[in-house]
Formats: sequence, structure tokens, C-alpha cells
Amino acid sequence: MSYISTVSGSSIDAAISCINNMWLQIKVTGVDVNSSVSITKGSVTFSGTSNMSGTYVFNVPAFGVWIIRAYKGGVPVIDTVTVNQIMQYTITF
Repeated sequence: MSYISTVSGSSIDAAISCINNMWLQIKVTGVDVNSSVSITKGSVTFSGTSNMSGTYVFNVPAFGVWIIRAYKGGVPVIDTVTVNQIMQYTITF
């Protein structure tokens, strides 16, 4: 007995396209230009440098509460965001 079924190519392509267009992202805005920006969840930390608009976008690998750290006016700022849906979360300092 076989449990493998045939699915048309167009259905598979549509499903792959749908999956590829989903993301978990945290967009940090309103921080100093060329500033260090980081996000942390547990022991996992990602960091980057803000662009000329004071923005940086992180691709997030997991749901949960993320701590965001950056600088605004030369002063450290911190915030949290709960990532619980597939979407882009924007944190503005």
C-alpha cells in the first residue's frame, strides 16, 4: 500500500512561493546613524549598524520576546517586542 499522492506542479509552486514570501522581522528606526543595534532572545544575539536613515532590519529566527538595544542621541535605549506572528515588527525610538 502506498501513501504517496500526486500533487500538481502548480500547487507545489504556489505553496513554495507563499512560504518564501513570509518572514519574521524586527525593524528598528529612529536611532543614531551608523549606530550599533542589537536584538537578544535568551542566549541568542544579533547585531548590526543602522543605515543613513537610522534604521536596521533584522531577520528573526524564532517567536518570543526580543530585547532591542540601540543608541539615540548618543544615549543607550532599550525596548522589547513580542514576536508571535509572521510579519515585520517596527520599533521606533
